[in-house]
Parts: sequence; C-alpha cells; structure tokens
Amino acid sequence: PRQYGGGRAALDALLPALQTPQRIAELGALAFDAARYASRKRALRERLQTLHALLGAGPCTRAELTQPLADIDADMVRAQQHPERTPSLLESTLLQDWLRAAELLREWPAIVRGEVLAAAIEFCRAAMTQRLLERGGFTFGALIERVHARVVDDANFAQRLFERYPCALIDEFQDTDQHQYAIFDALYRARGTLLLVGDPKQAIYAFRGGDIATYRRAERSVDARVSLAVNWRSTRAYIDALNGLYAHADGGAMGAGIDYRAVRAGGKADAQALQCAGDHARTADPAPAASTRWRVAGQAGRCR
Repeated sequence: PRQYGGGRAALDALLPALQTPQRIAELGALAFDAARYASRKRALRERLQTLHALLGAGPCTRAELTQPLADIDADMVRAQQHPERTPSLLESTLLQDWLRAAELLREWPAIVRGEVLAAAIEFCRAAMTQRLLERGGFTFGALIERVHARVVDDANFAQRLFERYPCALIDEFQDTDQHQYAIFDALYRARGTLLLVGDPKQAIYAFRGGDIATYRRAERSVDARVSLAVNWRSTRAYIDALNGLYAHADGGAMGAGIDYRAVRAGGKADAQALQCAGDHARTADPAPAASTRWRVAGQAGRCR
C-alpha cells in the first residue's frame, strides 16, 4: 500500500487520491460484497456503503468526511471481517488508505493546533530577532554563535583573545555544548593552557544544549587526564555503599561509555555524619539540610 505520513499535507494528498472514479468503484465493490463480512456484522458494511453513496454524489471535503469516518478503525475492521475469507479486509490496500484517512481526520484538531503553535514560534523568533536588532541586544545563544564565528574565522581576533587570557579553566565541562568548546579549542589547541573539569555522570543540562558527546570528544583529545580518587565530602560508609551498588551495575547504567569508577573516602566527613533522632535527621547545624538521606546497612543510628 501507498504510505502516507502525518499532517495536513498527507491528508491533502490522500483524500483526492481516494475519490477518483476507480477508487470509488473499488469501494462500492468492497462495501456491497457481503461474503467478506462476518455474519450478523453490519456496522462496517453500512458505513462503507454510506461513504460510497456520499462520494458518488460528488467530491467530498475534509469536513464532510469527518463524521462518516469517525469510528472506523482497524479494530472495527478486525471484528467485522469474515474470519475465514482471504484476503482479509485488513489486507485491502483501499481500506488501509481509508483507515489512514480516518486516523488523520481524528487527529485534525491536533494537526491544526500544531500548525498554530509552529506559526506562533516562528513569529516570536522573528519578533525577538527584530527587537534585539532595534535595541542592540543579543540572546545568550546568539552571543555564543557570534563569538564562535569570529574566533574560528578570524585568526587575528583569536590571537588577541589568547594574549589577554593565556590560560583558562572550565568547570562543569560536561554541560558544555559543541560551539562553546570549539571557541576554547580554537584558542588553546596549539598554545597556552586549557583545564577542563567535569564528570559525565553529572551531565544534566541537555535541555540547555549541554552535549555529552562534546565531552567525550574532548576527553579523547586532551594531552593529559587526572582523576580524583579520594572523596573528602562524604563518609566512608556512604562511599562504600555507592561502590557496592555500582559494582553490580552493567557498563551502560549511565549511558554508553560512561563508567562508574570506585573511589575511597578521605574520612574527614565521618566525624560530622548525620545522626537520626526518631524520624528526623539532625546535624550540628539546626537548619534543615536540603538532601535525601539513606540509611546504610550495618550502621545503626546513622543516616547519609
């Protein structure tokens, strides 16, 4: 059968194709062939006969076809077709196209809503661009794009920036996007010093453009890597629990190429461990801590 996608364009192509004299004649043959339907099952047959009569009176618009096709779907065809007749109704190319048309007509409100929203987005983008031009302003994203284009295309400009900033450190590098990294790569790849600090397990800003693939590419291209093997902020019991937990996880628990590396605790945090008093945890600071606390097995009265 011919395949149709979704949206207005699909419906605009599909409905005329189904209303040619040949397709209408095929629909009539299908609708009035009682042997193709289960005995005492008349709903689908009657709907197709009504549709055939409607089309016979002249071309129909989308609005005119909405009601006749409202409840026709694959489940209805499956329930009403003759169980032993081959080919089955569901194998009919014509009926498959009408089922697709019925589906698109049911989706029409969502299609229109999507078009309105898309138009609104384009309008807002154009209006924002115009207002920024009028006021001499930039969005954060536009600022990055302009700097990227200038640094990459203008070697003299890149050299002047490097002379002013011969060394740079980027923290939370796992949330850097490809344009941001390309700026620093152009400045420091062949000269100076660029320090990247990040942890791919903490990548949380994909919705803002953070690109873990950028981190992975940078990781493969750096001259040297240093990993922190000691955690000074958490207790030994907590670190032991995490090491034990991730020891049982497969290599892809946090995404392809992102592995958990066991660390050891420095021990300083043990003296400040949270104490449980009834159902409430307290520390030396009476202010409530904004954290989730887990009881570690074998550590009675201790929460982490």
